[in-house]
Amino acid sequence: MGRPEQSHSFFKKLLGRYWERGRPRPQSLVSALGLALAFVSLSYSQSATDASLNAVRISDRADRAANGKLAPQITSAEHMRRAGIYLTNRAFAPAREHWQAVLDNYPNDPNVPAALYGMARSYYVERRYEDARQTYEKLAHGYPQTKEGREASNFAASSLLRMGRGAEAAARYAEYLEKYPNGERIRTPSSGSIARERDSLEML
Repeated sequence: MGRPEQSHSFFKKLLGRYWERGRPRPQSLVSALGLALAFVSLSYSQSATDASLNAVRISDRADRAANGKLAPQITSAEHMRRAGIYLTNRAFAPAREHWQAVLDNYPNDPNVPAALYGMARSYYVERRYEDARQTYEKLAHGYPQTKEGREASNFAASSLLRMGRGAEAAARYAEYLEKYPNGERIRTPSSGSIARERDSLEML
């Protein structure tokens, strides 16, 4: 049901089935309408996402230099916008290409922490935990005053835990707690797992 016309067809068929069974009760009709509208909304949302993805792919093809690299005149903001669309669609490699372009072409840009965080996050989702950890550590040490830097410190510990390196994860999370006692990620499930790991290690 990826296209709007398919959703409209589904909407009509669903309501038709309710009326074929006789005059439906108001509650049943409301339920049917709610379900149909949800499908229509999802379809339009998917169509918009697909359109955005196709648009950035076309833009990338048009903006490549003869050497295959993205043209240097693309702004930092535009790189971040395109990377965000790729990330939403789980197209991690092209998203990283845009984040890397920000790091290479705009090393002093305010978007650098977000670009590093995006790269680390994409590695983490792909279960490339060592790549994620290294990128999180680079962000945590290079930009500790930013929200991305604080969260990177936490997720560096989470990456270690995912790799089965519990003692290192516990120590890294202890550093996070000491440096950011009011950090945004203190109560996340991954943090709780690391804290429990730390407590169990202290009992050995």
